[in-house]
Amino acid sequence: DFLRKTLHWGCGIFLSAETCDALFITYYTTYYPNLLNLLNSDFICARERFCSSPKLILDSDKEYEARVLKRAPPLKWPVVDKNPEKLKVVVINDIHGDFLYKEGTNAECSFGMCCRSGVPKTINEKAGKWGYVGHCDMPVYTVDYFLNTTLQDIKPDIILWLGDNPCHGVWGDKKEEHLRVGKHISNKLKELGYGTLGKVYPILGNHESIPSSQFNNNDRSKYQWILNEYGEMWRNWLPPESLLEFTHHGIYSQLHPNTNLRVICVSSFAYDVANSFLWTNSTNPDFELNWLEDTLAESEKNKEAVFILAHGPTVDVTAIKQWSYRSVSYTHLRAHETLRYLVCRLLLEKK
Repeated sequence: DFLRKTLHWGCGIFLSAETCDALFITYYTTYYPNLLNLLNSDFICARERFCSSPKLILDSDKEYEARVLKRAPPLKWPVVDKNPEKLKVVVINDIHGDFLYKEGTNAECSFGMCCRSGVPKTINEKAGKWGYVGHCDMPVYTVDYFLNTTLQDIKPDIILWLGDNPCHGVWGDKKEEHLRVGKHISNKLKELGYGTLGKVYPILGNHESIPSSQFNNNDRSKYQWILNEYGEMWRNWLPPESLLEFTHHGIYSQLHPNTNLRVICVSSFAYDVANSFLWTNSTNPDFELNWLEDTLAESEKNKEAVFILAHGPTVDVTAIKQWSYRSVSYTHLRAHETLRYLVCRLLLEKK
């Protein structure tokens, strides 16, 4: 009760009491038990290195660096190709479409999600036709206009679709409503001629889960529906082996058709600092870093170019420090030592 009152007080500074209550109910079932795990004496003992014989042993950063460099190939500087093959790329990220957006409604409300109802106090607080910069998400018809004009004008070879399609209304989400924007964009891309293998490389953002950012990488029983639903949605773009990887782990890699370009898609659920399931399992959840290392090592061997796609930044305050350190250590420590053409590494991160 003390925790609820404290959080409610902090939340109430920015949002209405009703919204704060809804947020507390939404996140309590994941945050509270994971907070208790974080305060467990065995975990604190191991993390702070208070005990001479801890029950829990955490991997050290230096040991990780040594292991990474031990597997590195002999130094061989890449040779720049003067006439490289060029691909035209469009990146789509953080759409956050809202089917309930209504032009002319109040854009400065206290409910967390505005531009849906209410009368604005001034003309400057009125929801515009195509959207409003503030407490509102994007109307879906604006998303459609963006896709129509962008794809017809640019005609990209590849679309990198990096997640966060649902609106920010993270409380009270129903599964069908939560999936609605993702399904809509998937169908729209297929209608516009981008429905075949190699045209779109989609990944999940932190808002693809319910509640937002919460995903148990070690016990997916309550979250498997997310991977199943999006796997079915994206079946046109993922070959069978990549689809299997995605539905089992939320990650995948595949060769772009008729090229030596490998696209590797990592899961933001493995490093999102807001994911409370990572608080006590932050170095390598679901052994995703092992998978990334092995996949890159195979690409090295096959002299492939590589794109690594991530929904959010892996190196700022929104990323778990331990996972961030290891993922960036691997790519940075090895980048100058890779075989020719591998260092076409591209971390696509939202700014």
